[in-house]
Formats: sequence, C-alpha cells, structure tokens
Amino acid sequence: MCNIAGYIGDKQAAPILLEMLKKQEIYDAGGSAGIATIHEGKLYYKKFLGNAREFEKEVDLSELPGTIGIARVRPARTYLSHSHPYVSINHRLAMVSNGTTPYDEEMIERRNKITNELYEKGYDFETKHTAEASSFPQLKSGEYISAMDVVVNLAQEYIKNGYDALHAQTKALDDMYSERVGCMINADEPDYIGVVRLSRPMEILMADGESYIATTRFGFPDDVKGDIYSLPVQH
Repeated sequence: MCNIAGYIGDKQAAPILLEMLKKQEIYDAGGSAGIATIHEGKLYYKKFLGNAREFEKEVDLSELPGTIGIARVRPARTYLSHSHPYVSINHRLAMVSNGTTPYDEEMIERRNKITNELYEKGYDFETKHTAEASSFPQLKSGEYISAMDVVVNLAQEYIKNGYDALHAQTKALDDMYSERVGCMINADEPDYIGVVRLSRPMEILMADGESYIATTRFGFPDDVKGDIYSLPVQH
C-alpha cells in the first residue's frame, strides 16, 4: 500500500515528513517519493523516482521550506509526473492520496466527461500521455490522464467557483473515486491540511502545538507524545 505523511507545527516540515516516510516505507513502497510544503504563501514540491532514502540523498531539503507539508511514497515506479504530490496548474494546491481506481463503466464515463470539461476550460494536464491505460480518464484526443491530476485541478475549479478548500477537495475526490483518502495543502490557506477519507486508513497524532498525519501510526515520530486518533470516514 502507498503511504502518506503530513505535518503542521513550528518545526521545518520536510525533514519530519521524510523520516515519517522512511518509517512507513519499511512495510511497503519504494518506487517513488514526493514532498510538498508551503512557505510565505508559496507552494514548494519535489518528486523522485526511488525510495525515501534515495530521495534524501538526491534532494536538498532546504529547497522545501516551511512548517507545513504533505508527502507520499508508493510501490510503483512509473513516470515522474505520475508520482505524488499532484499540483494544480495554478501551483496553489498540492494533493496526495491512497486508494484504488474503479473500473465501473459508469464511473469511467463520468471521469472522462469531467476530464474533458476541465481540458476545454484550459486545464492542461502534466500527466498527459498516449500509452494505453484503461483505468485512466481519457481525452477526446485519445490521450490518457492520471486521475489524481484531474482531481487536484477539479478542486482548483471548485474553489474558483466559490467552494471553500475542504469542500472543494471532498467533492473532487467524491466525483472521481468511489473510495480514497486524500490530503491537500493550499498556499492560499497555509495553516491547515485538508484530509478527506472516503475509505482507506488515516491516523492523526495531536501533540503540543503540532499535528502529524500518517497512513499508519508506525509513521509517527517515536519521541513525540500526544493523542492518536483514526480519522472518520466522510459521508
């Protein structure tokens, strides 16, 4: 299973997130890793094809400033653009998620419709490719798009149309997936992490002035004490 980490507090987020990824990666993942942070109203992110320890060797964490961030590792090693976090075209939103891709024909048709509507509104997707991927949304041109690339830009479109960030995130995930958990940061609201759980596990550690989010509590720092909760499923 892919693993997620999140942090918000008064410490530099990137080193904490990396350690949380490494702790969870023992159980699974290693194909790609990525971190996104916010600092002074700007979104920063790095992706890497390789595991968290390789990420640590190759990426300068000083290029990921800020005390809030999200991260993810996954088992599969595919295109760099298909690694998380996914970032909206206006570079204000970053999102990571876990879940499976549905093959239901009705949902595939709906996802294709949403993807083409966004494309016609000017959303050009980073993950656009021609290799056949039957579970991915498809443009009228025949090109395929990673569904999460659509989700983060759909959330941007909903915010543009008046939704607050959390409701935009929830609706975008619900529109594109039947089950999923997703975490999002928004450079325009740099003091919170939005977490939407349609299914899939997600834990939170509430400590003194800090919050840690992880797919499993094994990802939490050993030296941080606080209350741990399993986040509820949203309906």
